Amino acid sequence: MQSIQMSVAALFMSTLAAVAAGQDVHMDSFEDDPLGSFPAGWTSRFGGGGTEVGSGFVSEGDHSLRMVGLPLSANENYTNAKFSFSGGMVTLACSILVEEFPQNSDGCAGASVGYHGPNWNASFGLTQSAAAGPLMISGTDIEAVTGRWYRFLLVADVDSGIGDLYVDGELVRGGFVLDSQSNPGDVRHLSVSIHSGCINTGQVISHFDALRIQGKQCLADMNGDDILDLNDVTGFVSAFLAGCP
Repeated sequence: MQSIQMSVAALFMSTLAAVAAGQDVHMDSFEDDPLGSFPAGWTSRFGGGGTEVGSGFVSEGDHSLRMVGLPLSANENYTNAKFSFSGGMVTLACSILVEEFPQNSDGCAGASVGYHGPNWNASFGLTQSAAAGPLMISGTDIEAVTGRWYRFLLVADVDSGIGDLYVDGELVRGGFVLDSQSNPGDVRHLSVSIHSGCINTGQVISHFDALRIQGKQCLADMNGDDILDLNDVTGFVSAFLAGCP
């Protein structure tokens, strides 16, 4: 029994050390999900044309997440894990590839990843800037192409509401103001969503990989049961270790 208590204490202390260092607090590369399955730890908000773990396009490892958005039926999914940050800098990174998008859409087709925080939100991705226009890196005048991975990194200052966006290691948007959250909902937590397609567009096929969240975090409700317990510590450490080299 004493050894079990010591192991639990060591696990808890390693978690606190990870928090203090501002290390990865969540990592999802979909490697542990069977091909063709809906990924564990995610919830569908809009079904679109389907969401499944695939291997046709990957940025690292052997799996990625394939999402299809259909006309009049966008596709959006949320992580079940919740994260509470104590302030300061928070980063969200994800690789995005658009395999197919309609050339004649109304200007909102594409793929994106969104931050939904207590008082603000932000998103990044690949979208059309105008009806029947080319695929662009969102919020910039940089044209993108289909069939190519783009590595996005959003660095957000939780306290000031200012963000920087990097793509493939280069700053593409600096010092922009994060959107105000008009309906913050659960003010304690940050959630993450991924989106493919847009209502009133044609079919959009997108792929997402290597999602990573990093920051100095308060110990959070990792499994969404609104209770902080050993399961949350275990989930936190597992997510942290998954992002370590």
